[in-house]
Amino acid sequence: MFRHLGRTCGQITVTPLLRSRLFSTVSILAKENPSLAPIIDAFKKADVVAAVEKGEVSLEDLQSLSLIEPKLKNAIAKLDFKLLTPVQSRSILPILMEDGVVCRAKTGTGKTMAFAFPILQTCLEYSAVRRDTRESHVQALVVAPTRDLALQIADEFAKVTDKNKLLAKKATVHLAVGGKREPFMKFAPSVVVATPGRLEANLRNPKFAAMMSQLKYKVYDEADRLLDQGFEETLHSIDEMLEDARNRYSPDSSIKTKNVLFSATIDERMEDFASETIGENYTYINCVNADEPEAHENIHQTIVKTKDVFESHVAAISDIFRKREEDPSYKAILFVPTVSGSNFLYDVVDELNRTFPKFKRRWLYKLNGGMSQGSRDRTTENFRKCLTGLLICTDVAARGLDFKNVSDVIQITPSNQIADYVHKVGRTARAGTSGNATLYLTDAEGRYKKALENNRGIVFSKEIRYETFNEDNKMFEELELPLEDAEDYAKSLLGFYQSVLGTYRLNLEIIVRDLVNMHRSFISDSTATLFISGHLFNTMKVLSSLVPEYIKTNVNVQANRNFKGNQSRFGRSGGLNSRNFTRRDLNDRKRFSNYDDGFQSRGRNFSREDFYGNDDRRSQNDRKSKRSFDNSGRGRKERY
Repeated sequence: MFRHLGRTCGQITVTPLLRSRLFSTVSILAKENPSLAPIIDAFKKADVVAAVEKGEVSLEDLQSLSLIEPKLKNAIAKLDFKLLTPVQSRSILPILMEDGVVCRAKTGTGKTMAFAFPILQTCLEYSAVRRDTRESHVQALVVAPTRDLALQIADEFAKVTDKNKLLAKKATVHLAVGGKREPFMKFAPSVVVATPGRLEANLRNPKFAAMMSQLKYKVYDEADRLLDQGFEETLHSIDEMLEDARNRYSPDSSIKTKNVLFSATIDERMEDFASETIGENYTYINCVNADEPEAHENIHQTIVKTKDVFESHVAAISDIFRKREEDPSYKAILFVPTVSGSNFLYDVVDELNRTFPKFKRRWLYKLNGGMSQGSRDRTTENFRKCLTGLLICTDVAARGLDFKNVSDVIQITPSNQIADYVHKVGRTARAGTSGNATLYLTDAEGRYKKALENNRGIVFSKEIRYETFNEDNKMFEELELPLEDAEDYAKSLLGFYQSVLGTYRLNLEIIVRDLVNMHRSFISDSTATLFISGHLFNTMKVLSSLVPEYIKTNVNVQANRNFKGNQSRFGRSGGLNSRNFTRRDLNDRKRFSNYDDGFQSRGRNFSREDFYGNDDRRSQNDRKSKRSFDNSGRGRKERY
């Protein structure tokens, strides 16, 4: 499949090109600047050649290699690493020596340090030979898909530079991300960590562009996610702007930028992107064996089977409290697909927590795209530092963010994409530790399990049937929750499930019944219904048989019943084979972007009026009001 150099972590094959190239960028510069000769000589020493021949380096090798700067060795020693991860040991030298490297590595395998060490080494090398001690050009650029990941990468660099004062002075790091107004330094920093949008905007500034005109490293971290989030055109634009900056501000420079790409998955699209960005002749390092499961082998994966969606919620939250009581160091992440879900379940768990007097210390956190940037930063930092806690979050934290000692990952719905499951469970068992991942699935969601097994090779070590609902539900019966919040959550889940019906061949009628019953259970009203507008009713192809017992709408349902073609576009059993299904349905999640993680809204076709109706006379009282009004304006008492 690949048209370039091969390197697999399971079976290392050293390419002659890797031995002969030996830091080709510096070799070119050496012709113009004799002061670089010591750097060239360092790469030709016997111990370096031997390490290259071996194809990997150990921590001891790294500390003893003559080419590694003493300041960096000193900092690494103070990090108290026991050993290098496979990704680090097999990619550090190629990143130092090759012009282009593509590395496939799972999340949580230490890949940030794999490119941080070579970048810091290069910063020190050029600091030693630079005539002007004041930096005039950025040495390395790291591009990350999200602001949160960029912050984390900068923190990883700081962990190293903080260990040595001279290193910190020679290798400065600057963030160029949205929501953080950091003035650019008077002199160029050594490393810029950026998100695509902010980087593209900054490159329009002539001063910034001039500083970026002699890059020695360009790293794409989480490259597959960069493409998944639609940044491919932006990245190509950035490449063009960097090339323009080089031609305009440093036309005589012989520096060739080294390109490094890290990705958890490598497919044809990623291969094409790498070829366009790096060129055909790059080194490929595969740190995922062909027979290795997608999820980390240290993750103990369990499926808990439930009858319906509400049971999944009760089972998951009850298990959280049980495990927390048993394990003082319990630290978990509960993933939900919508912003409303993150907010609502945070309130649910917080309310339940009050019934446990001994759990007084703050341990509950939430993270979603609806929060302000400052709130997200504080939550991320606090959860990273805490010894025990529960983070309820949307997909905004599914990839990239590294939280220490997360013991459990909990999911209560299918993921929008199968690959998302792998990224979520990857939040535990990081850096050589072990962890648990529990997926709560209803009987109607069984095809999602098959998709994980067949498409990703996921192996669940245990499958159990949830059998303690009656006992666990007792504490939920005492909850007093705002009606509007419960209603918003149910409707946001309706939007989410509608976007994955075709992907996992789910049955729309069962899903709607489950969600309405969940809503009824949370508010203790066995007759409650959900109102959606006629426009949305017809767009989603909601079955008329659900009206009025489960759904209220302003559409003429009787007319729809008499219309022969009125069936779910997924047929009676759902799926892609229904004749009414179109390829547009695969993009439904975008149309419901207001109900997804909220992190990158790309617009939506449905408004709140679609769910509530223009005629809906909602309560104007406080959200904790004890009275609300249904669509007809008739008041009804609520239990709270």
